[in-house]
Amino acid sequence: MATKRNEIRCENSDLRIAVEKLNKTYFGGKLRIDTVGYFKEISMTTIGQAQWDHGFASDWYGLGVNPILKFAAKKLNFDLTETLLHELIHIWQYQNDKLDRDREGHGKWFNAKAMQIMEKSPEYKITRYATKEESKLLNLLKTIRVNKAMGM
Repeated sequence: MATKRNEIRCENSDLRIAVEKLNKTYFGGKLRIDTVGYFKEISMTTIGQAQWDHGFASDWYGLGVNPILKFAAKKLNFDLTETLLHELIHIWQYQNDKLDRDREGHGKWFNAKAMQIMEKSPEYKITRYATKEESKLLNLLKTIRVNKAMGM
């Protein structure tokens, strides 16, 4: 899933701090993450996405979150931790040659790492795809955004 670097709008210090803490706690601080931020454009059904790009001179790794969740995190107290952990697992898979070719990258290696994290911190539930609650939140926020744009 190589993607272009410019899809992430800008580095976000709050997300960066959270990602570095999670990296240290659950991955021993070994993951290389060059950019952490909100996407410029992303499908309204996507909550977060890990990205990597193999350049001629160097590799690049990024982690992006749907920008509409910036509002949710601040105004609705939506916790992005599980989303960030989910995407960090994908970066871990890639950097450790543990890509799952099945289930869109959510196969045995993804599940094993997710289980390891959840055993250490049972308060987190790392799922393969967006939960029903996350999907409802995205739909609600999309409706609010559309209504605001229409002056409603």
